[in-house]
Amino acid sequence: MSAVVPILMMCINSYPSSANGWNRFFFTYGNHYFHYLFLIPVYIVIVMDIVNDGPIMQYILPSLRLKRNWLFAKFVAVLLWSIVYTCATYGVSMQVAGIWGNGDAWSEYTLDGNDMYTLFYLNLLPKQAVLLFAVRFFIGLLFISALYISLQCITRRRSHTISIVVVVTYLALNIVMKIGNVPILRSIDISNLYVFHYESSYNLTWFLAQSNLPLSVIVLAFISVSMWLVKEADY
Repeated sequence: MSAVVPILMMCINSYPSSANGWNRFFFTYGNHYFHYLFLIPVYIVIVMDIVNDGPIMQYILPSLRLKRNWLFAKFVAVLLWSIVYTCATYGVSMQVAGIWGNGDAWSEYTLDGNDMYTLFYLNLLPKQAVLLFAVRFFIGLLFISALYISLQCITRRRSHTISIVVVVTYLALNIVMKIGNVPILRSIDISNLYVFHYESSYNLTWFLAQSNLPLSVIVLAFISVSMWLVKEADY
């Protein structure tokens, strides 16, 4: 579903004949309503199943004796799910957009500066922009899941409601305002806004690492907190 729905959105988007598949692609994945109201919620449903010992985890729980092993298994499962979800979400859509876009070329519509979703066209090729989008999306998924798991450990897994309310509040905050433009909140921004700050003089690899480092550090902090507190959690 994470691959089918984006493709459907790409197909139904109304663009002039001077546009191509990349305009449809970046409209779909650059749309923060689609990002926070569909892509992330679908991901969270599976994360909740993993964290709350749903059917997915029943196959491996009997072999886990220590709480840290139990938590580590959850982080591994979430990591694998995040990789699969990112590949399914971006991989198929990127191939479709590439076919519609005649490879790795911007459309006349973009080159004329008419598309607000591809205003970074002067500095990036389509597939380079996709890379920046996909990496931030993947780390954003890890941030959401690590936040949820750490809240579960903080509450000793006695209140699932608190964890999901905090996550939903965070997503709602992203919908009503672009937190990447708020200095104090920039380090917890999981949107694609940073792509628009890329300049052609930058090293792409360095920019990618530098831009996603704060969010990655926070993810590791959440994991550390969870591993420290898990001994007090009920399971």
